[in-house]
Amino acid sequence: MEATGRPQVTLAPDVGPETDELATLLIALPDRPGALSLAAGVLALHSLEVHAAELSAHQGIAVDTFTVSPRFGRLPDPAVLRDDLVRGIEGSLMLAEALARKERDYAALTGAEEPVRARVLWFDDEATGAMVLELRGVDRIGLLHRVAAALESCGADIRWARVETLGSSVVDAFCVAESSGAPLPRAQRRRLEQAVLAAAGSTP
Repeated sequence: MEATGRPQVTLAPDVGPETDELATLLIALPDRPGALSLAAGVLALHSLEVHAAELSAHQGIAVDTFTVSPRFGRLPDPAVLRDDLVRGIEGSLMLAEALARKERDYAALTGAEEPVRARVLWFDDEATGAMVLELRGVDRIGLLHRVAAALESCGADIRWARVETLGSSVVDAFCVAESSGAPLPRAQRRRLEQAVLAAAGSTP
């Protein structure tokens, strides 16, 4: 990330016989609540489908690495992604409204799908003592943004996230703990589960 604190974006098409239109996108921005949901929302806004994601943080900088492909057309200009990240950090990007419009437009083009009930599973992260929340459901535009925002709004500290998209299905895993670093109590786990299912368009 630049010394000014502005986000840094690099986008490199993957090379290989099976990569098709896949690209690796790296985003570095200040590590603070909302960083993951902002990055994921900007990608969705520019019609990028996330096939995999890894995130880490170092010395106050969040570094998110995404494997993406364009839902339509070609890959966007990294400078445009960076500009929207800056607007999101400054608060001038109305991301939720823009994504809602985009999802409505996409549904009108592809036709409405039958709702599918999402599921949440919990696992122990033995390396950190935190909990891993795994969401299994159907991919939608902006899904990663909404789920990350739901976790952030509940005060969860997202230690890492791994995202896998298989056709129209997703398996998103988030290692979460209390903002204090303490393990999640049962009541908080239930609250997170309800928030994530609501964000995924399902009900607990």
